[in-house]
Amino acid sequence: MISADEPVSNRKRWIVAGVAIAMLMAVAYASAFFFAGLFDNKPAASIDELDAAEVAKLSVFVLNRPDGGPDITRGGGELLNIPQPEVESILATLRGARPITAERAVFLGRMEIALQDGRKLTVMLHRDASDKSASLQYRIGNHGYEGQSLTAFLAALDAMEARLKTGQ
Repeated sequence: MISADEPVSNRKRWIVAGVAIAMLMAVAYASAFFFAGLFDNKPAASIDELDAAEVAKLSVFVLNRPDGGPDITRGGGELLNIPQPEVESILATLRGARPITAERAVFLGRMEIALQDGRKLTVMLHRDASDKSASLQYRIGNHGYEGQSLTAFLAALDAMEARLKTGQ
């Protein structure tokens, strides 16, 4: 035991300083996560929270179609831009989805949504590998959803793409 008269060794000073610095770093790290959550600027956790009138740009690409149909892209893996009048018809196929906790299934594609106020949202699209008529699964961040029919989603995209090609 060290008495009040004896000087504290340098080693003990370094240990105390190291523990103090480690505690300070832990508090700073925890504070950063807390404040990052306060300023999280995600536009929505679900498609149900989005209004089609607020969408400035909607882009999509779809690969690995279970029906064997063609990939839906602009070419070269680029996302296909959806015209504003078609946005609601595409979003409608994703509305009313129920939350799920299941792991991601087969990658189907991606949607990029930009809102009028500049916020952006990435929606990862997945499908069940075992069933060709399975429902569409999508994820926004850590939130997973199982939507309506995958066939309805693909049909809406195919119909929109056909209208774009014919100029209607």
